Amino acid sequence: MRGAADLKEVQDLSDSVITQMQKIGRELEKAELEIIQSERLAAVGELAAGVAHELRNPLTSVKLLLQHAANAEDKGIVTVANMQLILKEVSRMEVTIQGLLDFSRPADLCCRIHDMRAPLQRAITLVSGRATSSNVNINLTLDQEPLLVNGDIEQLHQIFVNLLINAVESISSGGSIDVEATRLTAEGVVSVSIRDNGSGIPEELMYRLFEPFVTTKERGTGLGLALCHRIVSNHHGTVTAANHPQGGAVFRVEFPSASAFDLRARIA
Repeated sequence: MRGAADLKEVQDLSDSVITQMQKIGRELEKAELEIIQSERLAAVGELAAGVAHELRNPLTSVKLLLQHAANAEDKGIVTVANMQLILKEVSRMEVTIQGLLDFSRPADLCCRIHDMRAPLQRAITLVSGRATSSNVNINLTLDQEPLLVNGDIEQLHQIFVNLLINAVESISSGGSIDVEATRLTAEGVVSVSIRDNGSGIPEELMYRLFEPFVTTKERGTGLGLALCHRIVSNHHGTVTAANHPQGGAVFRVEFPSASAFDLRARIA
């Protein structure tokens, strides 16, 4: 009888331990969900603050211009110069809103194996006019062999356009941008580096560079690099930034490389 009582006592103790473990597990799960929710709320709060900041300035400008027109002797008459300023500020707000939409609702990936030299060269062609008008030379160094990656060609093009425009705008008057694309065989990646000889990246912004609304530009939205980071991550790649010892900044984007065998298999 004593043995049966001891067995029941052990079983009751085991049940109690299991119940306590389940309770602790539920509490830990609840705490984890609360932390995740708190982090999400904090992220939403930061995003909302950034949106408010980016829209408040142009809205204030438009409001002041309209108030000036209402208080002028010829009430309700907006001068051509002021109308141009209003349209410019409205366009600025549209750019911010569109950038936010692009960041919050990224397009679905349409991946295929292709030569990454194509979207890179197309991006350089697109930005070359702006570079020329700013007296900036773009020097391109490419591997002779195809740089095959499995990715969305339009989204990769968008990455390179954003990085090239940032490089051009970082150079105050004249300068150069060195673009190099190569395959790093040992690492199994295709690498693109974009280096400018501009003002470089402020150290206090370096660790937050790819966050939304972080920018060194007076009239920038700070969404371009955040969007680049998201696209690169969705392609299982990496994007890094650093100041070059000889001046300026260098951005490096790396994607897993695809082989010619992969391409032949896709075609077959």
